[in-house]
Amino acid sequence: MHRAALVLLMSLALVGSPAMAAQNPPKDETTAEEDQPQEKEQSPKQPEKEEPQKEEPQKEEPPKTEDQPQDEKPGKEESQKKEQPQKQPEKEEPQQDAKPRKQEPPKKKEEPRKQPRKEEQPRKADPKTAFTDRADAGIDFAYQGEYGGFLGPWGYGREVGVQVIARGDGNFDGVLYLGGLPGAGWDGTPRRELSGALEAGVLTLSGDDRHVVIAPGGAATYDAQGRRLGNLVKRRRVSPTLGAAPPPGAKVLFNGSGLDHFQTGAKMTDDGLLLEGAETEDPVGAFQLHLEFRLPFMPYAAGQGRANSGVYVQRRYEVQILDSFGLEGAANQCGGLYRQTPPDVNMCLPPLSWQTYDIFFYPAWWNDRGEKVADARITVLHNGVPIHSAQRLPTKTGNGRPESAEPLPILLQNHGAPVRFRNIWIAPLEEAPRVSHATAEFAEERRG
Repeated sequence: MHRAALVLLMSLALVGSPAMAAQNPPKDETTAEEDQPQEKEQSPKQPEKEEPQKEEPQKEEPPKTEDQPQDEKPGKEESQKKEQPQKQPEKEEPQQDAKPRKQEPPKKKEEPRKQPRKEEQPRKADPKTAFTDRADAGIDFAYQGEYGGFLGPWGYGREVGVQVIARGDGNFDGVLYLGGLPGAGWDGTPRRELSGALEAGVLTLSGDDRHVVIAPGGAATYDAQGRRLGNLVKRRRVSPTLGAAPPPGAKVLFNGSGLDHFQTGAKMTDDGLLLEGAETEDPVGAFQLHLEFRLPFMPYAAGQGRANSGVYVQRRYEVQILDSFGLEGAANQCGGLYRQTPPDVNMCLPPLSWQTYDIFFYPAWWNDRGEKVADARITVLHNGVPIHSAQRLPTKTGNGRPESAEPLPILLQNHGAPVRFRNIWIAPLEEAPRVSHATAEFAEERRG
């Protein structure tokens, strides 16, 4: 009870504060959608109005005799009721023991009570439900995202970042970072996990010693005693390499005008976006690749089922694509070299945000006898932040093709989620110098 009262006081203080009204989340993401939450959240309460309607048959019972309600249980018309009283006067006394008939009305009363439960079933939506348009994403999407501020009065103190992840039906997870958001100030200290739900337009996330309250009027952090620690503002980060132009000598693989550089079967949308499942027409060697991708919003999905795709370099080495927003960043999550190496930092932005991969790849070296003498290496920038630097690839990743000296194309994996791509270009790189000590080091590791 103490914690509930504490959360109530925090939400009332946040919503009622005129000073906080000026700190609304960014209009480009949330203004239109945050106006809808209050209306949409009141609509689910309408099923509760059906219960008082059930009392209407009870008001009709007083003027009726005890025998009549038994005949009205199946809900027949008055013409049927008139036929029953003709038979009942003769059988009134012997059929008074028919008490099971009196049990039927409650059974029928329970049936309408089950209706609201049936209305709750849509909340158990298909995990594959995916939204590709912000306008259709629903109320939860308006609250999901990144928030930043300071732990201190008057906007001074230690910077803090919060990521809010929608889990469907008004349920949310949250992560609090000291120092700022990942890749933008987070000092690497342990993440503080939060969880909560949206009620009456106010989202309250609670953890062991921190609370975050987000309302249309603003957002703030509180300690375990309910004291306000600082205000938060919704932020929308944009990759610094978004819209990067190809350098001289690069080949534009996709710009929305056609599919000439992809194999048969590649598809694009009417508005010029490339669908998942496309494979380049030409094989690749050493290269620099730029591509932009957008994850769908899949609030009911989790794990590998949440907006899954991947960039298969030479169809052997996968740089994972996944909605890992707010997660720790594992080898099978966004930016990971699948099942081999996790990203140095999880730079995944919220779904429906355009994100970037800038990949620098050097293939493995093979001698004339077909023996590998050096591993492939890869550098990856996710949204402009290095997450792999000259990382070795000792073998293929996951379901990649076996390693060999033969160059293969790039595949944008189709894992069943509507991931979209745009602005893809590739530039050749010179092969890395084959220094003798690198080959010797590789041989020594293989002996060990």
